[in-house]
Amino acid sequence: MLPRRKAYGPLVALLGVCVLVLIGRPTWSSYPRYPAVNERRFQVPSDRKVLGSVETAGVSRRVIGRFNGKIVLVGWAAFTGPQSSLSGIAILVDGVQRAETNSFFDRPDIAASFGRLDFELSGWEVFLPLSGLRPGKYNLTVEAFTETGASASLHPVQLQVIE
Repeated sequence: MLPRRKAYGPLVALLGVCVLVLIGRPTWSSYPRYPAVNERRFQVPSDRKVLGSVETAGVSRRVIGRFNGKIVLVGWAAFTGPQSSLSGIAILVDGVQRAETNSFFDRPDIAASFGRLDFELSGWEVFLPLSGLRPGKYNLTVEAFTETGASASLHPVQLQVIE
């Protein structure tokens, strides 16, 4: 007759599994830590009154629209001074105002990128009519206004009107 084995209960088995997990688990702190995308912070330049961009232009810094048509411009703008909040945007084509808005939407990506909560309400969208503009190239400038009436311009982009 074979010797009788001692039977262990489920509690002992569970305890054994826990010991294996604790011993076998990796030590996460020993792995290199890579910054998450939303942890990237840009510095706010001290010499700039306003930051922003016309995102419709993308990387080419050029907007293209059809003669007598209408285009949608989308972008963001934020004043660098902590007491200056955005109250309006005007779109100028070769120095002549052609569109404006005082309606803004949240851009949590911009606020996170600069680490500034006051940059969150910085998104804008404008319909720009191209009527009266002949085919050709124009300078498109975004003028941002504060509640006190102060203003500053974003870097101009090229507007190309085609047939």
